[in-house]
Amino acid sequence: PIEANAKDPDQSVLGRWVTNQRSTGDRMPQRRKDLLDELGFLWVADNWDTMYEQLVKFRQEHCHTEVPRRNNATLAEWCRKQRGKMRQNKLPPERRGRMEEIGFNIELQSEKNERIWNAKLQRLKRFKRKHGNSFGPPKSTSNNVEDAELSIWVSHQRMGYKPVTIPNIVIENLEEVEFAGPIF
Repeated sequence: PIEANAKDPDQSVLGRWVTNQRSTGDRMPQRRKDLLDELGFLWVADNWDTMYEQLVKFRQEHCHTEVPRRNNATLAEWCRKQRGKMRQNKLPPERRGRMEEIGFNIELQSEKNERIWNAKLQRLKRFKRKHGNSFGPPKSTSNNVEDAELSIWVSHQRMGYKPVTIPNIVIENLEEVEFAGPIF
């Protein structure tokens, strides 16, 4: 696609010209409109397919579709917009199907964080039932990835366990398992 902010100066000049033609289309002489129409000129920029291909390539390289802004801000923003359209059922079915084919996740980051936090809390509850405490597995004896992850999660909760910085629901959930946070 031709972009107004392309790195290639020729493309950039052409991109600005294309943008100008689109914005003045209704005031343009009919003869010019006809000439552009003969070329198959796109009066409305729709780079959906281009962005989709970038997302497919990203997925092939990273095995997921959660594009961080630091990797590609344009693609990350496009994904955010597609996620919003999918959640509101405003993405055309053909495009939605293509997004689903590549495993595009419409879950918001805040929802994902909440789901992961709740899963760790459930693991801590099972640990407490089995071991009688909510300290979590000792780091030195964590033989598997799940125990190591739980140990790290418990440490992070303990470091952040300050009533003024943690929402009440989090404190209530931690106190439910007699969480061994620092005493204030």
